[in-house]
Amino acid sequence: MALKPGSRVFLRFDSPSRGRVLQPATVERVEDDAWTLRFDSRHHAVELGERQLVYFSKAREFVQQPMIVESQSGDGPPFVLTLRAVGEPVGAGSREEVRVSTVESGMTAALEDEQGCPVQDVSLSGLAVISA
Repeated sequence: MALKPGSRVFLRFDSPSRGRVLQPATVERVEDDAWTLRFDSRHHAVELGERQLVYFSKAREFVQQPMIVESQSGDGPPFVLTLRAVGEPVGAGSREEVRVSTVESGMTAALEDEQGCPVQDVSLSGLAVISA
C-alpha cells in the first residue's frame, strides 16, 4: 500500500515520564517527499527543522521514515504539520505492526464478564489486556 491521503501514521515522541509515545495522525497530502499530517488532538511540541520519525504500514511491513519538520499550524484542532522525508523508510522491527504501551494511561477494557482489565498495549489490529 502506498502512502496516500487518509492513511494513518504515527509521529514518535520521547517522553521522560511515558517513554516512547506514538501519536496518531492522518495523512492529508503527499507531494513527492513532503507530507502534510493532521492531528485531531494536540500533538507534542516540535521545532521547525527538527528531525522526527513517522511510522506507517508499507507493503505489509511496519516501517519508520525519518522526517524534517517544515511547518506547523498555530491553532486547531485539527493541528497540521508539514514534514519532508529524509532518505527511505526502513523496517521498524520484527512485528508487522508496532505496539504502543498504554500501561501508564489508566486505560481499561471489559473482557467477557470481567470489567476494568488494564490495557497493556495497542496496535492497529488489536490490544493486550491483563485479566483473570
